[in-house]
This record gives sequence, structure tokens and C-alpha cells, in this order.
Amino acid sequence: AASIGQVHRATLKDGRQLAIKVQYPGVRESIDSDIDNVMSLIKLTGALPKHIDLSSLLSEAKAQLKNEADYLQEAKFLNAYRANLSNDPHFIVPYVVDELTDKNILAMEYIEGAPITDTSALSADTINLLCTQLMRLTYEELFTHKLMQSDPNFANYLYQSDTQKIVLLDFGACRNISQHTSVHYLAMADAMQR
Repeated sequence: AASIGQVHRATLKDGRQLAIKVQYPGVRESIDSDIDNVMSLIKLTGALPKHIDLSSLLSEAKAQLKNEADYLQEAKFLNAYRANLSNDPHFIVPYVVDELTDKNILAMEYIEGAPITDTSALSADTINLLCTQLMRLTYEELFTHKLMQSDPNFANYLYQSDTQKIVLLDFGACRNISQHTSVHYLAMADAMQR
């Protein structure tokens, strides 16, 4: 269970194992009022100085949450990541089952793996490799693919010790990166390196 839905494991008649992400009823419809209510509470407490205007920030938060609540959009991002990393031997991205997916249900391949934070049985070399691959992925997102998973919650990563691959999950909070932004991140990285 998560904040906007639940994920269930399912087996199709043809034997395929799926993870089915099901959104709680009414989530998308309640986003605007929920954020407005939180802002009203903040104003009532007086915790925020009166001259600070958060309206643009709240509008952005509403738009981002609505995007995350659209499982058809998430399926598009998942497919884009799958295509971007199709030849990368270090990552696995589940496939989408289009005929079972809509705005409220995302059906995808179920992939086994251990939480990436469960490092107690891993060697230092393996941990270093995992960190290296995740940093490389970040750079590829920013500079090559210009598509970034903007919710890098560790629950969205699994590790398969037998294949030594990282499983990527949850693509609801992806962002397209403009060429302008990518170039400026590259300039900042270059300046930091110098």
C-alpha cells in the first residue's frame, strides 16, 4: 500500500506474473481540495509570513500530483525508460500490459528482487558497483535521455544478486528535461569538477 494506491501480485491464465497497481477511488479528484485545505491550515496557524505567496508552488504541486495519479502517463514513462535502457546490462525495467492498463490501473511485469537498501549480505565491491550504476543512470537521465525519475525513493529500486541487476520501479513522478536545463546542469557539473 502507498499514498495513492496499492500494488497486488497477479497471475494471468497464460502464467505471466504481474504487478497490478490500483489507485484508490477519488484520489485524482481530491488533489486540488486536499492541497487547498493544507494551505488553509498553514495560514490559520500563522506559521507562514503573510507576505509569502505560495500560489505558484501549490499550482506546481497540484499538477505534479495529478500527473502521478494518471497511470496511462506512468505507463508511457515506463515504456520510455524500458526503451532507453533496453541495451543496458545493469538495469531491468518491467514491461506494461497495455490491455489491462487504464488511468486507474497499471498492469506490469512482476520482477523479483530484494530491497536495494538491504546491503547486509553484499560485499563492498557490490555496493560500490550499485552506487556507480545509479550515478551513471542519473547522468544518462540528465544528459542523454533527458527524462528523469524525480522521486528517487529507495523503495523504487530492487537488486537481484543472482543477475547483479538493478530493477527500476514506479515511474509516476518522471520529468522531461529540456535541452536548456540539461546544458546548465552540465555547465554546473563542469564548474564543480574544475
